Amino acid sequence: MGDHPVPSPFRLRYLEPYAEAARTWLHREAEVIDTTHLTPVQAAHRIAGSVRR
Repeated sequence: MGDHPVPSPFRLRYLEPYAEAARTWLHREAEVIDTTHLTPVQAAHRIAGSVRR
């Protein structure tokens, strides 16, 4: 498998609804934070910083 985590079946079930939201209303209604390449700690700091604004 290498160093890449395997997505959970739960997440995969919701992939298409999330993609649809991202294509339509999500970016207009919410602040989307891309955590793709962040560690959990980095993601937490990024989110906390966003909430403080």
